[in-house]
Amino acid sequence: MYKRKTTKLVAIGPVLLWLLIILLLLTPVYCALSNPAFVQVSDFGTTFYIAARLVKEGKVSDLYPVLDSYMLHHSAFTTYSHQLLSSLPASQIPLFQYPPLLAYLIEPISYLSLQDAFFVWQFFSVLALCLSIFLLASLGSLNWIVCLAMSLLYLPILHTLLTGQIGIILILLPLSLGYFLLMRGHSLAAGLAWSFLILKIQFLPLALLFVITSLFAKNWRCAAGFAFGVIVLIMCNIFCLGKETTHQWLQLLDTSEALGIDPSYSCNTYLQTSLPRALLQLVPHLLRTKWRIALYFLATGIVLHAFYTCAQLVKKTKDYLSVMPYCFVLGIFLMPMISPHLFFYDLSILVLAGIVIYGEPRFRADHDLIRDLLIGWFFIDIYLVLFVFINPQLAQPIIPVAILAWLYLRILKARRTWLINNVE
Repeated sequence: MYKRKTTKLVAIGPVLLWLLIILLLLTPVYCALSNPAFVQVSDFGTTFYIAARLVKEGKVSDLYPVLDSYMLHHSAFTTYSHQLLSSLPASQIPLFQYPPLLAYLIEPISYLSLQDAFFVWQFFSVLALCLSIFLLASLGSLNWIVCLAMSLLYLPILHTLLTGQIGIILILLPLSLGYFLLMRGHSLAAGLAWSFLILKIQFLPLALLFVITSLFAKNWRCAAGFAFGVIVLIMCNIFCLGKETTHQWLQLLDTSEALGIDPSYSCNTYLQTSLPRALLQLVPHLLRTKWRIALYFLATGIVLHAFYTCAQLVKKTKDYLSVMPYCFVLGIFLMPMISPHLFFYDLSILVLAGIVIYGEPRFRADHDLIRDLLIGWFFIDIYLVLFVFINPQLAQPIIPVAILAWLYLRILKARRTWLINNVE
């Protein structure tokens, strides 16, 4: 009798998992159907859909404005957004800060209505999420359905889907694909996959960490694939919408950091969950320009230490692929420590680190690390509940950043285990 009940519970388990997955994935769909205005003010509606429409109508010169806090209110991109999106608040200033190639690639969605385009966008995002999780789970012999269900309980993933952000496609997929290919011995293809992070340029240091770590192991194929991919993508950016558009984008990148510290430019500070930006928010506005330089030096020091850590591991092992899981996880947790342009939805990349940790015995054996990761996961979820359902003013970025810094130090501490197990 007991065996029959156990068998039934085992059979019900996968069904419950699928029901959980479907329920969570239907959340963005429900929000779009029940409140069309929600899609209009989403990041998808105000950024990607507008950019696609401008490319379709041949107004590529309107993609990137002159970065002046006053002129932004009257830029062609902002004016067009308010004409097309009736629910957009008058104070909101949409911006498209992605490379011209992306605007060119997403142009087909402009032939759909905003809501239909949002559903298509969500479909490809979910598809990219499933593929990313499947690739990493297969390396660790994990059940990818269980990993998918757990990933959806990590709220930055749902936040990415709800806002219509593109991080799952531009970050999670290239990262997981490149890592999968590298661990399967396809170094050239891995470098090529990681080169696509140039489309989300603030994550380029992460690709460089992996590529340079491979160079320390005298693996030139990964670097060659990465360099080739970057060159091709740069050429595509130059020629797809013209040199002038590319120049405007580069100007936007050059001055967008100054925008972030300008009090006259309205932005959701509670979303800016990176160490440099969170610390900058604690500094008075008049002093932020000076402090920004000091924070850049701090971030540079953290980056160099991460590179040194990975180099030391590679030099002390016979097979550098055996330490790449650690380098991959360290690189992912590094990003919130160094990137001035990392937001709450970008924390979805931590899902990839979680899957690698649970699939790697040397990580999994560290029970204290697993406990700390679960605690960090819980508080990051609570932070979203705080700014969405309670009061955004109570959500201070320093809270999740402190948690992320603690987790980063825990990952650094775990390198001792890898050094002991991989010494020649």
